[in-house]
Amino acid sequence: MTLATLPADTSVALDEVTVGGLLARQAAAHPDRLALVGTSHSGAAVRLTYAQLYEEACRVATGLSRLASPGDYVALWSPNYVEWPIIEYGAALAGVAVDAVFDSVSVATTFRAELEADCDVACKGEGALF
Repeated sequence: MTLATLPADTSVALDEVTVGGLLARQAAAHPDRLALVGTSHSGAAVRLTYAQLYEEACRVATGLSRLASPGDYVALWSPNYVEWPIIEYGAALAGVAVDAVFDSVSVATTFRAELEADCDVACKGEGALF
């Protein structure tokens, strides 16, 4: 077997910022710019600016911080609605890792296994099969 490698691209400086930090930066720099468009679990159309997305993510981060500590794992089981990236950003702001459990008929077993394994918090979205 041959190992294929490329040298590191150093032509652009590496911006060492977290995902949560990047959202905070964008919200401060472009608060009224559209950041997220999607459908909520209720079926309503959602359009959030960076400021609104950051505010929602901060709410999620506050809740997760009450349930988990930085470095903990959070299992997220939900259909692909607009709430998903809000929870992902909230988790990033709280310093917790998200273990995504995708919605399917056989996922109930997977989700239960996550609860019994190393996940400290489990989030189930509206409409997820269970």
